[in-house]
Amino acid sequence: MARWSSEPAFAPSIAVTAATAGAETVHVMWSTESQTDPITDDVMWYANWTGQPWPPPANYLAALGSRNPRLAVGPQNHLHAAFMSYHPSQNSYDADYVERLTDDESPLPPPENDPNQLLFPTAFDMNDLGLAVSRGADGLERGHVVWSEYSGGNRPALYYGRAQRQPNSLATTGEALGPLGAAGCLDPSSSSPDCYRGYKPSVAVLTRPGGAGQDLVVVWEGRDNFAPATPVIYAGTRRLCPPDQTCLWTSPQPVSNNQLSKRSKTSQMCGAQNPQPALRAIAPSIALSPRSTLHAIWLQQLQADGPYYVHTARLVYDQAAQDYCWDYYETIPVEPVPAESVRLARFEPPRLAFDQQRRRYAVWNVGFQRVVVATSDLDTAASTADYDAYRPWQAQGRINTAECAGENGVRGVDVAARESGSQFVHVVWTAVNSGADRGRICYARLGYGYQTFVPRIDKAGSLRH
Repeated sequence: MARWSSEPAFAPSIAVTAATAGAETVHVMWSTESQTDPITDDVMWYANWTGQPWPPPANYLAALGSRNPRLAVGPQNHLHAAFMSYHPSQNSYDADYVERLTDDESPLPPPENDPNQLLFPTAFDMNDLGLAVSRGADGLERGHVVWSEYSGGNRPALYYGRAQRQPNSLATTGEALGPLGAAGCLDPSSSSPDCYRGYKPSVAVLTRPGGAGQDLVVVWEGRDNFAPATPVIYAGTRRLCPPDQTCLWTSPQPVSNNQLSKRSKTSQMCGAQNPQPALRAIAPSIALSPRSTLHAIWLQQLQADGPYYVHTARLVYDQAAQDYCWDYYETIPVEPVPAESVRLARFEPPRLAFDQQRRRYAVWNVGFQRVVVATSDLDTAASTADYDAYRPWQAQGRINTAECAGENGVRGVDVAARESGSQFVHVVWTAVNSGADRGRICYARLGYGYQTFVPRIDKAGSLRH
């Protein structure tokens, strides 16, 4: 039997890599909080699963006070991790990063960085890591890390850094490229609409149609441009430049709105849109479909003071306009999140993933009590070679049961599937038995038919499978 950490666990992240003969490996990393010193003694744990019983987890980076990992898989099937590491000299958390090559013997090698020379040192506390991976013309995979950081002003600025593993070495080099902002953002601490400020940034790498270059896309929860106190989901893009060049970000554009809907395949795209501010919209996350199309998911009110429903949209590239715009807006009309459960700027994002049949799976936390899933099949009759259409979202029920429900609820939901498509979608979350947001780490596997499968990952005791 495998034994798990006895410390309170939180912030799980999950990713899936391809294994031999069409199989896949599930990777999970999470944090545990020390009972002696909840900052400098924080520990991260790692485990992977290939369909056999889960092996014992590895105690990972115990000495750095590390927490809140984010996992991502690159185009060459390498596993990447970004996480927060405590910086004693500044009494703050900074961003760090590692990469695992496919043929590494170690499941995830620790970085060779000096703990006092972290990859992305920050002057203030940083939060809300996002991670994506690209492959350059030189064949190297590079990690693209975004985070929020309080550096003046009434809301955190969004920052971006780029990292890569040095050839023939475990060491990683990083380039902290600073706060995100368009050409009009002269002072990153200002409230200019061209400055990227807010919470929960997610980042993705997109390839333009025909392979005509790549772009970085960042989606986050902001407050500017419309009513200052109303949360709005924003997005911005920039070309993915070579490391020796600098490209500017676009001015932030609203994603959440209350006027757009699904477009027809023949309608004009970007030029016909006139987005308007939505009611309160919070907690975004993003996912790539097997066609490498970016989809966003977030929580949004349909009426003032009402519950928050899950909303989705898709980013498309308008070849004529040479620009990106959002389409295929939908509301999942089931299992809303009660308004009283939502803590603005801190509520956990819903998650989205796709299986190999391009079905959509939305997973979210309802009132910190239930982890639920809704699904949407591909509408093959309405889809074309370059356009996916979907059937309406359908509720499929609750995932977490028994001891994975938690006496005090659930936190920290994350989902993953292979971006090229796989039979299953994998889910992790924290089942809380005491405290506000700590507990055991649980796992479920979703397949067509919308069943949940076990094994579960438990915070303590024997591993059940």
